[in-house]
Amino acid sequence: MAESLPDDLKRKVAALNLFGLVSVTLFTVYAIIGLLTEADVIVIASLAALLLTLLSILFLNRRGKVTLSAYTLILSYMVVGLGMAYTGVSDQFSLLNSYFLPLFAVFMLSSNRALLVSSLYLGLVSALLFFPLFDRVIAFSLSFKITFFVSYILVFLTSWFVEYFWISVQSDLEKQVLVERNATKRKDEFIASLSHQIRTPLNNIMVIANLVDSLAEDEKMKDLIDTIHASTNNLVNVVNSMVEVANVDVTERDSFIINFNLSQTVANTIKLFAHQYSSNIQFNLKIDEIIPSSLGGEPVKIKQIFLNLIESLIKAKSNNKILIDIVVKKLSESPERVELLFELRSNSPIFIPTGDGRNQLITNDMVGNAIGSQVLVDVLDLRITQRLIESNGGRLSINLHSETSVFSFPYSFYKVVDINALTREELDGQSMQNNLSTSPNSLMRKVDLADANVLLVEDNLINQKIVILSLKKLVKNIEIANNGKEALDKFGTSRFDIILMDIQMPIMNGIVTTRKIREIESSTNTHTPIIAITANALQGDREECISAGMDEYLSKPFQIEVLIQKMKKLLQGS
Repeated sequence: MAESLPDDLKRKVAALNLFGLVSVTLFTVYAIIGLLTEADVIVIASLAALLLTLLSILFLNRRGKVTLSAYTLILSYMVVGLGMAYTGVSDQFSLLNSYFLPLFAVFMLSSNRALLVSSLYLGLVSALLFFPLFDRVIAFSLSFKITFFVSYILVFLTSWFVEYFWISVQSDLEKQVLVERNATKRKDEFIASLSHQIRTPLNNIMVIANLVDSLAEDEKMKDLIDTIHASTNNLVNVVNSMVEVANVDVTERDSFIINFNLSQTVANTIKLFAHQYSSNIQFNLKIDEIIPSSLGGEPVKIKQIFLNLIESLIKAKSNNKILIDIVVKKLSESPERVELLFELRSNSPIFIPTGDGRNQLITNDMVGNAIGSQVLVDVLDLRITQRLIESNGGRLSINLHSETSVFSFPYSFYKVVDINALTREELDGQSMQNNLSTSPNSLMRKVDLADANVLLVEDNLINQKIVILSLKKLVKNIEIANNGKEALDKFGTSRFDIILMDIQMPIMNGIVTTRKIREIESSTNTHTPIIAITANALQGDREECISAGMDEYLSKPFQIEVLIQKMKKLLQGS
């Protein structure tokens, strides 16, 4: 359970185990004392509470039903406490069980529910302390009544203040961590961008030098070209050293997919701002009931996206109260994944400082075209947010007006499958399907390089020309796609033997394009080899490309002979 639960739920599971074990011991002692004193009510109440506690920690808690387990344990406290009050036990040891209830309730439940449960118990015990119910004639001393009421209320208030302090500190620390992570990402992103910008022209220099070298006949000219090669390789080493020293992994390629509660994750992020701006901001969160409560994904990324977007919505200080509506809807669903649409709508416009002490209103009308969306991303410092969304295959949409501000984006998650709920037939079917799966190599057709139809997916005109110059005499045909969308259109109308795929492109990047190509091929039992040719050479770039469905990875700068060798191997099914 610890591997699949978020941190806040792990705390509750641990608390259930701790309180449960202590309660088992306490209720057993109560039962023994009841037997020795021939107090039948205490024996019955203690044994009933003991059974409820065992049910809570051994069955409900282990099956992940944490809330139900908590209520069951609280019920056991009530049973014993009311049994003690009914029989007239009034020593300090018997009070210990009653103090557990508010302490446990505050830790496990929300503030309102903890107050309701604790008040309900106090009311029931009060009825037994003050009134001779059920033909009982038991007189409790005034000192006992005062001691019980005061101590019970003090335990509840102390527990509530400690929990409130813990949540506040945890929220502040979480916000600081996310802010620091954003600052670090901005620094790393600069180095990553610099690396990418350097590698592309370096690759062009190396390829052109190879082409000139193959045409040059003069030895002096060849020596000059070799000098260019050596200088270029030195620059490549400098870039690699720069990246290694910075330890850059800008897009967090290593994914940690865990099961988490989407509603709780978003609500906890909202609390970061609700505590800080309680008088100026009101949040309304609405999540479609048809969306599963538990999803598989990366909750840290969701928190980071919401943190950046909400900060952008509240940058402008205003005397008016800001209302932020957050709506989560289901867009689509597949057997394994569910795609959701997140929308953040504010009743306040967005301003940015102009440097002269004034704030300038920012709207879509100021930019008003396709490039404008990227301008707004840069102005609002949402580049990291955009990259996080794009890494999931979506895109951030920004609509700013003089009276409202709206951010929206799609995001897909894995469905959480309860293996215990699957029937034996479904499990056998899954096993058979796995055994009958066909490897990609068996779906390829063997083609000679000279007869190959090549699709080059590249948005840079210079890079296109260089690849064409390098390969046009070696292959049958080369077609160009300027972005991923064009590549999908061409892929749907023509048959290609191999695809050379760039990663960073407008409209649709290479990762998303490759995944969509593999989805199309899954229904046609075909497989077209794809080689990633990219300036993304940071930690995890190769793994991301391979996991997306690419067959090979080539980082810039590279030798053209290496590309040709990889193409030959893939075309022959190796």
